[in-house]
Amino acid sequence: MILRAVEDADLIRKARRGDVEAYNLLISRWERRVYNYLLRIVANREDALDLFSSANPRWLSAARCTLSADQRETVIP
Repeated sequence: MILRAVEDADLIRKARRGDVEAYNLLISRWERRVYNYLLRIVANREDALDLFSSANPRWLSAARCTLSADQRETVIP
């Protein structure tokens, strides 16, 4: 496990409360992985970019769903 100065769960919590810097850091951490994942699924760069652009605001919701129950209780109101 990679230790980071600020964990994703903390950034999610802050971004959900309107912290733009936290949101931007989350995006910068995950954008390449998400784009590459979409590219593998659709096998077309333009389609992957379109999907990436439309999915971007939904990342926080998706990240919330992937947190464990314990984290959800303590991190996300």
